[in-house]
Order: sequence, then structure tokens, then C-alpha cells
Amino acid sequence: MSSFKVAFEFAEQGVRSLLEKRGFTLDEVLITDENGSQWIGGAAHYVEKGSWYYPFQRKRFIRLSTAPLRLELDLEIGKGDSTYSIYELNDLEGTKGLPAREHDLYEAMHGEKQLRSEFERLIQVLFDCGSRFFSNESSLWTDLHEHRLRHVDERENNQVLNDAVAAFKRKDWETVVKLLEEKQQDLSNLDLGRLNYAKNKLKST
Repeated sequence: MSSFKVAFEFAEQGVRSLLEKRGFTLDEVLITDENGSQWIGGAAHYVEKGSWYYPFQRKRFIRLSTAPLRLELDLEIGKGDSTYSIYELNDLEGTKGLPAREHDLYEAMHGEKQLRSEFERLIQVLFDCGSRFFSNESSLWTDLHEHRLRHVDERENNQVLNDAVAAFKRKDWETVVKLLEEKQQDLSNLDLGRLNYAKNKLKST
């Protein structure tokens, strides 16, 4: 048995009882352990207990996963086909930032206690900001969806503004106007100044 498999199983067993106390039971464990492969990793999937009579798509679940060689560690919550990261939940519901990792994930790949500690860190974050999830408030999923859309819009807006700045620097006035004109009502004074400057340049050519 590989050291990663031992470490993952030890870490999963350590947090399982914590989730069982919150009404979730282990459904599946998947461990990918190929020597020398960057895809080495594991995932544990938990589903809410006492809901066997519900269609699967209505069940709440928790998924804990790690791929140490890619320095990835995540905890996700979901219901049916909706899945959200603990980072999204904490951003919406949390009152403080996520605690920093205490252990290097590459080292934790072979360290049972280190990996368990990192799992417990994310579980604690879930307990701190997951009251609506554990109480099964249906409005949480709407709020998470809208929160994700706002972040997508924000990233897209930032990309447009960055592209406009780049176009302004290379004196591509037509592109500046094209990018900024539709967002005119939401522009900062600086970006509005760029837009007006580009418009005046186009008029003078």
C-alpha cells in the first residue's frame, strides 16, 4: 500500500466522524495513486443521511479532495447537480478569511497527520460558515448562484478595462471607444476620461 493511500485513508477517517455528527455519511472514496504521475490524488464523497427516499438529484453532499502534486486541496458542497467550493461559500457567508495552510501539501502527501490537519482545517471553515447549508435553507443555492455570477461579471469587466487600457497605450482609439462606450454609466472618472479622450481623437482624425 502506498504512503499516499495510507495518508489519505487516515486523514479521511479522521474527519468522517465530524461530518457524521452533522448528518452526512461516507458514500464513496476514490484514490488515484500512480507512482510518478502528477494526477496522484484522492476524493471522499459524503451524502446527507436519512434521505434515501429522496431522488439523488435532491440530496446535499460534501466532497473533500486533494491532489498534492498539483498543490490542490478543496472542499465542495452541493445539492443535486449544483456544486460550490468552500471558498465561494466562505466568501458569501464567512466573516473572516480562510486560515492559511499549516503544512506543505507535497509533504502532506506522505504525512498522515499533516494531511489530516489540512482536511480538518477546511472542515472547520465549513462549520464556521455553513449554518445555512447544514440547516438546508433552499435560499442558499440561489444566493451562491447569484454570487458566482457577480464574480464572473466582475472578472469580465476587469478584463474589458484592462484591454481598454492596453488599447489606449497603443493609441488604438477605435478599440478604446468600442470597449468602454457600452459601460459608460459604470466607468470610473479615469476610464471615463480615457473614453472621452479617445472619442475626441477619433473626431480629429
